[in-house]
Amino acid sequence: MNKPILDIQDRPTAGQWVTLSLQHLFAMFGATILVPYLVGLDPSIALLTSGLGTLAFLLITKWQVPAYLAPRSPTLRRSSRRKRLAARERP
Repeated sequence: MNKPILDIQDRPTAGQWVTLSLQHLFAMFGATILVPYLVGLDPSIALLTSGLGTLAFLLITKWQVPAYLAPRSPTLRRSSRRKRLAARERP
């Protein structure tokens, strides 16, 4: 099983921040600029609709954070609990 690099309460180091930021940059570029360009759409339309979709999502959910980012997510709590229990069992 893969061990998570960062837990929910952890803060990334400066190097991790840069790496994660670049990963996000390339993912967003590919999704909102490169794909529309490759299929013949105007990238500005993709950016506009992406922004409108984000605003619609925030309005519909009343500005709440999605469950997969929330610190009270059951999956994340179980993960943190397992980590604490494993730490207690070590000599």
